[in-house]
Amino acid sequence: MHRYAAFLLSFLAGFLFLNPVQAQTLVDADGPPPQDAPTGTHNVNADTATASSILYAHNGGTITGQTGNLTLNVTGNGTQEVRALNAVGTSSLIEMTAGETVINMLINPTSAHYRGAIADSGGTVTLTHGTISLGPGPPLVRVRTAEWRRPSKIRS
Repeated sequence: MHRYAAFLLSFLAGFLFLNPVQAQTLVDADGPPPQDAPTGTHNVNADTATASSILYAHNGGTITGQTGNLTLNVTGNGTQEVRALNAVGTSSLIEMTAGETVINMLINPTSAHYRGAIADSGGTVTLTHGTISLGPGPPLVRVRTAEWRRPSKIRS
């Protein structure tokens, strides 16, 4: 067993470095078919990856809110980039119109970009009956409740 230990350790290290860790993405809608958003309370550690999206619609994917409430409590040291609701690409949609959506990102980011909702490159985020709470953030660090980049849309 000892003669294989060095091989196993180097294999494991290579695997971990070549496969980046994704933070706790609850829903990854990579194109059709539409997927349901979760309900309930979810605690997400934002320090587990260099960039993460909690609800992530891309390549024309759709995430639809369900009857019931959704609370996202984001914890961590504020060193990584986090997007709670992230719709990227033409026809990508996050539609949280059923129930109440609460996003608590009250950590004080030290070097990262925090966004409660972001729509980019043609994506759309619709949030009805929602609250996004963010920590203060130091100077020169982007902390935004919502952001969109043309021709994308944020609706509330």
